[in-house]
Amino acid sequence: MNTTTESPATLPDYVIAKQELKALFQSLGLKATKVGAHYAEKPATTKGDKPWAHVALTVIVTDKTGNTVSMPYKMGLGLADWRNVLRKTAIGAGKDSIEYRRVKLMMQNRLASWAQRDLVEKHLSAYVTKCSPAEVLAFHCREGEDASSQTFADWCAEYGYDEDSRKAEATYRACQDAATTVRKVLSRADVVKFAELSGRL
Repeated sequence: MNTTTESPATLPDYVIAKQELKALFQSLGLKATKVGAHYAEKPATTKGDKPWAHVALTVIVTDKTGNTVSMPYKMGLGLADWRNVLRKTAIGAGKDSIEYRRVKLMMQNRLASWAQRDLVEKHLSAYVTKCSPAEVLAFHCREGEDASSQTFADWCAEYGYDEDSRKAEATYRACQDAATTVRKVLSRADVVKFAELSGRL
């Protein structure tokens, strides 16, 4: 029987970072719930572009003392485990079913938008399962750290925003607010740890 497993030295760094994030989250005694998952579309910002279809949800993290933070999160439609959905559909509905064909088309990014929306809404649990609270928290830590440690001008230069844009300024302020929010459940040192691990994902 083959019992060999990959050693940490052979794993990609982003996989190791995911493992370290999960361990850090658990070591701090943090608990999480994921609520409000729904299909959404962000309007196109450039003429001729399509709206960005995604799944939006909220991750609520609670520390040992009962302090909570609520963090919005958006996931691209391809981030669900569609292979697993396809396998379950094959067992449940059969490989000759319309549902099975739609999942295959979804995996190939060839499904009509109305059918895509129906399919995503039917399988929202696949997104909820895939969403990692530790990674969401780390993402908010990194966003907050980046905005809090730079002037608006430097932040715009790094992320390609126009300094004269009100939308850019609003985004910058929202990122700064994220830094304040995560400190409700994390120490300053832990915010830095989460931010650094997020940068490796």
